[in-house]
Amino acid sequence: MERTELKKASGDVFLVAERMPNNTYILAHWIGLQTLETVKAGGTFYPSCL
Repeated sequence: MERTELKKASGDVFLVAERMPNNTYILAHWIGLQTLETVKAGGTFYPSCL
């Protein structure tokens, strides 16, 4: 399982994403309040997981 943490400019983690066994799905855990920038960053990250 590959685990990735995306961080804000402040260094705070806002998204933890894990690819599950056999590529069955991606588990995403969004942390805290999101801004437009963090939602865009998280959304553009998903295709790189495929």
